[in-house]
Amino acid sequence: MKGEKLLKVLLVPRSAGELEIPAFGLTYYDPAAMEYRRAESEPITVNVTPAASEAPTGSAGSTTAKQDVALLATDIRHIKAAPPALLAGRVSVLRRPLYWAGWLLPALAVIAAWVMERRRRHLAGNVALARAQGARRLARKRLSVARRLSEEDEDAAYQAVAQVLAEYLGDKCNLPAAGLTRDAIELALTERAVNEEWIERLLTCLDWADAGRFAPVAAGRDARQLVDEAEEIIAELEAQIVA
Repeated sequence: MKGEKLLKVLLVPRSAGELEIPAFGLTYYDPAAMEYRRAESEPITVNVTPAASEAPTGSAGSTTAKQDVALLATDIRHIKAAPPALLAGRVSVLRRPLYWAGWLLPALAVIAAWVMERRRRHLAGNVALARAQGARRLARKRLSVARRLSEEDEDAAYQAVAQVLAEYLGDKCNLPAAGLTRDAIELALTERAVNEEWIERLLTCLDWADAGRFAPVAAGRDARQLVDEAEEIIAELEAQIVA
């Protein structure tokens, strides 16, 4: 099976004289020898004569009129040596973050629901742990009520602060809030390695709350300051007492 391919290239000389067309090489595969070979032509020497309107080269005052090659048609474009890209313009769905998020988010939601349900069951079976972990949250709500009372009814605010501290200690230490004495509070906090300074500040805060309820002048500070002191003490005890 044989074939032939003929390529015609138009050469337009830009100047007159003896010019040389360089050798043309072609690499091909020889199936008989089972290897690639290269064939090259011999350089071709051509003698280009000047146009009729041109004066002989070297004559006095002669000029050589050179004419640029004109573009006659644009229906065929030249072959690009290196195309800019061979990738499709549309991005694959596998490379879009939303695609993987659609798979990942439901799985994370299932895991989160499982963890929350397991934690709920664990707390339901451990009343002491449930009280300790919810003590700070309940204390914040109760202190917000006491802060509002400090602007409306200071007597009620003093009583609210004392009740907040007692209920927080009861929840945190798993003790009955009603009837907590100074000795019971000091013993419970000492067993949990609370710093003595903060134990003393807590007891003093309770004394001020009791004094404010029955003798506001002797309390030593108004209800708003007492709420701030109780909030600071609860924040510090939350850091020192490990549930």
